[in-house]
Amino acid sequence: MVTVKDSLHVMVENTIALTASRDGKVVSPTLLANGEMCVCDTSGIILSVTSSTAAVEKVFVVQRQGTDLVWSPAIVGKNIVSYKAKDYSAPVEQVTYLGYNASTTVGSIDPISDNLYLVRLLMRDGLAQVGDKQYLRFGAYKSDLAATQQEVADGLYSNLLAGNKRQVDYKLLIEMVISDAGAALTAATGNWTFTKGSETVTYTGADPGANEVVAGNYLRVGTAVTSPVYKVSTIDTATNTVTLVEKFQGDTVTVVNGTTGLEYDAVPVNYGIRFTAVARKFQEGLFKYGKTRFSLTLQDFGTTQLATTTNANEGIGYGQWVAEQEWFAQGTEGKIERLGVPPPASRKLAVDASTYGLISIEWTDTSGGTAISSPGPARKRLLIACGETGGNTYGTDITDNTSGVIDVLDDYIVTSHLFGTAQAGILV
Repeated sequence: MVTVKDSLHVMVENTIALTASRDGKVVSPTLLANGEMCVCDTSGIILSVTSSTAAVEKVFVVQRQGTDLVWSPAIVGKNIVSYKAKDYSAPVEQVTYLGYNASTTVGSIDPISDNLYLVRLLMRDGLAQVGDKQYLRFGAYKSDLAATQQEVADGLYSNLLAGNKRQVDYKLLIEMVISDAGAALTAATGNWTFTKGSETVTYTGADPGANEVVAGNYLRVGTAVTSPVYKVSTIDTATNTVTLVEKFQGDTVTVVNGTTGLEYDAVPVNYGIRFTAVARKFQEGLFKYGKTRFSLTLQDFGTTQLATTTNANEGIGYGQWVAEQEWFAQGTEGKIERLGVPPPASRKLAVDASTYGLISIEWTDTSGGTAISSPGPARKRLLIACGETGGNTYGTDITDNTSGVIDVLDDYIVTSHLFGTAQAGILV
């Protein structure tokens, strides 16, 4: 007989309210709201912190899914080896600056005359590998005999964008930043619409030239030094358009002068190029959840510095990660159709863009005994993903201090079976 020794079980709750007066009743689909969770004993009685859990040998986490009840494996208090909760922590993408670092407002690009600047960009995440080789990209610029920081920054930025747009899998957002505060455009120039992937910017209102915006100026889309800038190529007052030297890299946006902010600068002091990892494509069972990581190395850049101001982090309890765990755990339930085109449909309660707190319980399962050839008892893990609406606000079926899941688990595991510490304070 073939069995699964260690197993993962995942249950997902999405901010469900607790049904009033459910304590002590036999659980049923008509008693609970769809998606609601509770903790039951072997008779199906819904437990509360006032129940005598010391006399309960094993408990189950139960959830209504549609018209059915879904039961976790039996959790045996005396066999628990791990019990912990984690609040949601947001995932972040890597951000690295070359030259001027707009996060700490230091640095510059060293202007070296008659010099070949070369930057190597190594994509370090596993999906960036080709065969057994990692993905390496380059940016280069040859300066003239009287190099300026502006010349080098413009040339290198243009070359990096040209290489980036040839990539099939768009992994990086590359933007220019400058040190100067700039000058705000007046409200008279109206709205400006920047379109992703286009050099053409449309505006309403007065001639931008009245605000000294001319060819060679830099437009900052925003008011902070961290906001990206784009160099102006031409202005056409007949069609109310401004053409940028490079295509707009961000998401399409309309900025309102005097409200969301738009600034210009003629000759900035220091220049930088910012590399921001783009969120990877995700689909459970097909495209893995994760963050893109990369490293830059510079050759013949003089005193130019690199600074990574934000390191990539997958966070805790992001919806895509939860969806991947939910998909994976269904293999434990016997779902063998895992691959295909299109991928086989699987149960999915996790919402990709939602946020979740996590409750994790691990215990040894000795219910099946130990065969002669067995290395020992199986270990089971139950992961409960608790939907939140922000600021540690969870469904009351999780956090209610009478029969909420985490309080009852605290009572059963910590108080009655003297293992670990109470976790209700983590998810509040």
